[in-house]
Amino acid sequence: MDHSTRHRLAKGICSRVVGKYPGQVVLCGLYGSTARGDDTEWSDIEMYFVTKKGCRLRTRHFIFNDVQVYAGAITENTLLGILGAPSYKWAFWMGVLDVTETLHGESKKVKAWMAVGKAVPEAKFKKALSEILSDDELVESYGRIMSCRERGNARDAHLAVVEVLYEMRNALCLLNRGWVMHDYYNGLEDTFRFAKLPRGWKSIVPRIWAARDLDEVAHLAERLMESFMELMAKEGIERHVYRELSEIPL
Repeated sequence: MDHSTRHRLAKGICSRVVGKYPGQVVLCGLYGSTARGDDTEWSDIEMYFVTKKGCRLRTRHFIFNDVQVYAGAITENTLLGILGAPSYKWAFWMGVLDVTETLHGESKKVKAWMAVGKAVPEAKFKKALSEILSDDELVESYGRIMSCRERGNARDAHLAVVEVLYEMRNALCLLNRGWVMHDYYNGLEDTFRFAKLPRGWKSIVPRIWAARDLDEVAHLAERLMESFMELMAKEGIERHVYRELSEIPL
């Protein structure tokens, strides 16, 4: 499916939904590669509907002529709640809104929603990031890299590297009150514009992504984790780690 056909399909889906739920759709937006214009014949269609409270429209996934279509549905109140409280969902939605092509509704709504997200105080982002890092974020995926080296498991090491990088990317979005506009490796490159980055981030990321030698992967992972935690400490992001059995709130 070429770009123009994919775009017409998105507009057709939008038109049908708006017709089925008259007066209940605040905005329909197209995002992802189709909105950016860098889609290929294999690209999916990603779109969303922001609705009024009480609308019965639900998120749909389906295949149309071998093209995957995602048509998300979210109420405006729910969206505003996400944009007003830092989390990985905040970063996701800010990235979506930033590349949105409005198919229905007023484009100024998108700018207004983004303004809500940008107005969240820095302290809230740091608090949210501290809570996330105090969970199992990064610990398991980083440990998996080291386990792969210990076991001589070169086949799975790269998957663990990808996990670590994606988790760090998400954390850096919150630290910088920023967002990425691409998936996969291009999303990592999007972070290069952030002001606050781990020491060596821009040089280590491409190297560890391409590395396949287990010792090299582990060495780069150690450097990356050290500089990442160094940055968190510098920014006052505390990660709570239990040291005694009696401390664990069970």
